[in-house]
Amino acid sequence: MNLIFDLYGTLIRIHTDEDTKDLWHKLSLFYGYHNAVYKPEELRKKYLKHKKELLKVSHKKDEYPDLPINPVFERLFIDKGVKENVKELSVEAARLFRLCSTEYIELYPHVHEGLKMLKDAGYHLYLLSNAQAAYTVNEIKMFELDKDFEKIYLSSDYGYCKPDIRFYRELMKDQNIKPEECMMIGNDANTDIQGGRNAGMKTLYVRTDMAEGIPESDYEIEGNDWKKIAQKIIKMNL
Repeated sequence: MNLIFDLYGTLIRIHTDEDTKDLWHKLSLFYGYHNAVYKPEELRKKYLKHKKELLKVSHKKDEYPDLPINPVFERLFIDKGVKENVKELSVEAARLFRLCSTEYIELYPHVHEGLKMLKDAGYHLYLLSNAQAAYTVNEIKMFELDKDFEKIYLSSDYGYCKPDIRFYRELMKDQNIKPEECMMIGNDANTDIQGGRNAGMKTLYVRTDMAEGIPESDYEIEGNDWKKIAQKIIKMNL
């Protein structure tokens, strides 16, 4: 069986706030240091404008679009006449944005132990996340989750996100596996569970403290401790 995991709210507990004054103050300082001078509120409005325009273009063909966020930060430099090293600077700006907007981020208890138990039991593990590679790749490496999965799939790399059925199919095609050989595991009733069901997969709803919605899942486990969750999965022989 192939177990396909969601990331945020399932394996990682996180809370972000992109509207704090401190975030936009620090980000405006970063831009100012690189000759793109903004007042914090001006920067916030410009960021939202460019982000909306970016998604609007994609919305014409995708119901659930997701695109790399870096071009938005790049555009903010270009608007102020900065032309050199804007791609590199946009990467740093995206990471700073994430850092300053994150109130807390941590693994749920015993994630590594639980995932190892599942691998030792013969399951194949993959990660399928609605996430921006610009900063999620760093967070995955920071928590050493890259060592737990055979492959990781992030929505910003594909142009669409869960529950778009194509995102699930990208993984299955890449791994040469069938829907009936897969189980989608996540905390969100729509993006994880309904999306997985639409893709023909079995589904396991993990009711963590960040659970979203009331799902129609094949299985459900409540709790935040992944050692206990893994034990239940193995015992249920899913």
